[in-house]
Amino acid sequence: NSTKGNTASLASEIKKFKGFFNDEIKKDDVFDLVYIPGTGVVSYKNGEEKGTIKGLAFKEALFGIWLSKKPAEDDLKEAMLNL
Repeated sequence: NSTKGNTASLASEIKKFKGFFNDEIKKDDVFDLVYIPGTGVVSYKNGEEKGTIKGLAFKEALFGIWLSKKPAEDDLKEAMLNL
């Protein structure tokens, strides 16, 4: 929904981002996705930096999954925003 079904322009960024999650994921792992203006979306797993994706367009598409007008899960959006 956050890209209105058009992810072609972000294909390389999406591929790179997905690569940050190739390591085994275990119960209690913590992932942090942080947007830093001028840097991009920095991804962390258990406090270890996994990589950065530059660009505001990727940040808007990624965060829009949870925070757009049509999020993937309304209840999760409300919980994230403490509504």
